Amino acid sequence: MIPWKEIELDRPETSAPCLVCGQEAGALFHLSRTLLRHAFSNRGQIPPPPEALQEDYTMFRCGQCGLEFADPMAVPAAFYPWITAREDYHPQHREEWSLLFQIAGDFATKGSTLEIGCGSGAFLDAARAAGWGRVAGVDLAETSVETCRSKGHEAVAGDLKDLEMLCPRDQTRFDLVVGFHVLEHVPDPVGLTLDSLRVLAPGGRVFFSLPLSPNDHEHLIFDPKLYPPHHLTRWTGAALEALGRRCGARVRLHPLRRRSWARRLSHSLFCFQKARGKSVSLASRMACAVTHPAMCLSELRWQLGREFRKEVHSDHALVELQPLRG
Repeated sequence: MIPWKEIELDRPETSAPCLVCGQEAGALFHLSRTLLRHAFSNRGQIPPPPEALQEDYTMFRCGQCGLEFADPMAVPAAFYPWITAREDYHPQHREEWSLLFQIAGDFATKGSTLEIGCGSGAFLDAARAAGWGRVAGVDLAETSVETCRSKGHEAVAGDLKDLEMLCPRDQTRFDLVVGFHVLEHVPDPVGLTLDSLRVLAPGGRVFFSLPLSPNDHEHLIFDPKLYPPHHLTRWTGAALEALGRRCGARVRLHPLRRRSWARRLSHSLFCFQKARGKSVSLASRMACAVTHPAMCLSELRWQLGREFRKEVHSDHALVELQPLRG
């Protein structure tokens, strides 16, 4: 586990324009490849090979919209083959799917849906089981696309720009475009959003799910999966509103279920114990609070402070974008 104090000691005095709103973003801290390698190794991962972590990053935060982004916006080619080797990397169900089925169920049943980053097709399976109409996927990984096709799904290997070359003209517009935990991984989130809006049929909508920053447990530990090269951007509600303005779309945020302050504290201790390779049972978390009273009190103050300042939201949200024209 990496304590935050090891990172916050180094604060570079530089700035850069925000990727979304263009306003000045100040540097927060550096993340060296050595520190990232140590952080990933301490989380019970398969130790990362040197070629998976080749960059040193600087994190910036926009003073206007709060977007945090990395410099460079680059991911080593060996990083995702390494991190996705874990069996639990791709979840078979996400809470956001249930929320999307509630919001867009009737609309999607009669229309067509495209998933960006469809992976092996777990969401496409769920959408088909829910009685949705035409469902299709696009993914950069050939092997993932082959898996989808083996299940009978329509899938294209490539990105959104490849659709018009690979699909018949009358099949390149969709009523829904969805992407689950994709936006924070890509080096050009504005470009991805514009491309997603471009392939919508008239009256269509885009839905992205992504983590909101800061997550509940971030005050207590440094979680490398929430930073580059895994997450190149970190989003707030204000940053998502700015993204909508930049792309000519109306934004609506659908937060997932919120936790009480007590559950947020318990979740932070859960993550703390997991990062140390310790038991995460409730009894172990309570024992941790007793043996680390100063740390627990600091975390409690932070969680209650967020509640008082009305900063409490879910760790993840479903973001809906509707074009302002067309």
